[in-house]
Amino acid sequence: MSPKRREFLKNSMALAPAAAGVLFAHVASAETEPETQREEFFNGFETEQIKTSGATIKTVYGGNRNGSPVLLLHGIPETHVLWRKVAPALAQDFFVVMTDLRGYGDSSKPPGGGDHFAYSKRAMAQDQVEVMKQLGFEKFALVGHDRGGRAAHRLALDHSLALTKLVILDIVPTRRFGNRIRSMPSARIIARRPRLTSRTIRRTSTKRFSVRCSCCGRKRGRSIACTTFCRLGGIAPSRLRAR
Repeated sequence: MSPKRREFLKNSMALAPAAAGVLFAHVASAETEPETQREEFFNGFETEQIKTSGATIKTVYGGNRNGSPVLLLHGIPETHVLWRKVAPALAQDFFVVMTDLRGYGDSSKPPGGGDHFAYSKRAMAQDQVEVMKQLGFEKFALVGHDRGGRAAHRLALDHSLALTKLVILDIVPTRRFGNRIRSMPSARIIARRPRLTSRTIRRTSTKRFSVRCSCCGRKRGRSIACTTFCRLGGIAPSRLRAR
């Protein structure tokens, strides 16, 4: 080992404890961040824990009391804070409601149950309808991003009369997404044996489905990622149809 390399390693080892101390101090301060500091994002909004039939939902609301109500649903792995830059602008014309989906943020985390129905999009959608009713709104506009977009889609199918407008952001159209996924051999393996590890899936996929991707021309047998993203990436958006 050269003298310069030995000196570099020695200095690095000397700095490591100090760097670790700074990192742990930063993490500790983030974990103890007061609630009021997060609420600074939503000055003028009210915060409430609203109990539904299946969970307790953190709800932040405010804005134009004479405006139409609009519900904003976040994605994964986010919370209502996602809307911190959007909500103040919307609040000038609308009454804005933001929630943490069940299992996220400051909302409750009920047991999933044997079939995990408690975390289905239908259960999440039911929470939102009940929250809006408790705030006095039988009808409202709905904006969903990512995971919230899936919940919004389910809400539109189950409670179509409750919606005046629907906006879904950053998701592949649900029906086409499901059809594409179900057509993939590797997805069928996951559906039959959900506890398979990713390593087992890759090994099985390599042995049985080592074919070239029709989109990019590369072999996709070593990973299901190429199959998934290539086949889903070019899908054009389609209009929501309640069936």
